Amino acid sequence: MELCECVVDPNVLLLPATLIFVYLGGVVVSVVNTGNYFQKRRDVYANALIDAHLVFCVIGCVVFFCVSSVMWLWSSKYSFTHAERMWRLCVGLWCMCFFKDLPLLIIETHAFLQVGWQRSTFADGCFVMQVVFFVPSALVSSATISWYLAGFLERQFGNAMMVALQEKSYAPPPVSQVCAHLAVASEYPPPLPMHDMHYTIAHHPRHAPFPEYAIPRSSPARHTTVDIEAAPSVQPHALAAEHPRHTFVSGAARRNLVLAMGELPPQLHEDDAGPHPTII
Repeated sequence: MELCECVVDPNVLLLPATLIFVYLGGVVVSVVNTGNYFQKRRDVYANALIDAHLVFCVIGCVVFFCVSSVMWLWSSKYSFTHAERMWRLCVGLWCMCFFKDLPLLIIETHAFLQVGWQRSTFADGCFVMQVVFFVPSALVSSATISWYLAGFLERQFGNAMMVALQEKSYAPPPVSQVCAHLAVASEYPPPLPMHDMHYTIAHHPRHAPFPEYAIPRSSPARHTTVDIEAAPSVQPHALAAEHPRHTFVSGAARRNLVLAMGELPPQLHEDDAGPHPTII
């Protein structure tokens, strides 16, 4: 198992990796067959047949290394959905079926019919191998091509929404997972956006009764009170600060009174058009 993980990335799925190694062996055997057997039997087979076998061996090698192996690796390692994985896997298999398996099977069948069975030579073994390669790839290719053609026709002339849902293979999340998400969301509610908070200033900044009073920065605590250094001859107005549960009012005696939210009486001012809650 450790040796397999060293040779093959564990993220690569088994089927595409198997196809890559199996077809690599098939391509090598086909090249050896055309170089070691067909090229030395020009007195037995026609030159066109021998040249055709060589040409399709070269085409099969190019298609395998440049198209099919790339599509299979792409399917296994870099696909995020089942539909993407199956489409790329099928494209690579179709290319090998139509550019290598089918032409080489036709050529070697014609050569086999000319000379017959030659007592278990290398050419006979290659012919059996071509049959073994062609039958599964032809069955899978015909089935998948029919499947995708049926889906295309359904999109064009039927219900496209059902096809999209089937391709995405959507499955609703389990009820336990939904309940867990709801419990976490209820325990930690999202913060209230600033534009949804309602604040009212008791006095307009230009008409503040005590402009010389300095308001210090808020402390790191969860609540903030406004401290006013009032003049000895003037009694400051009561100001309030907001707290998640209560409202704190700071007066002239520098005492903090805790009131329930919403119990502050409205404060009248000569510049105000109407009563406003004394909440900053």
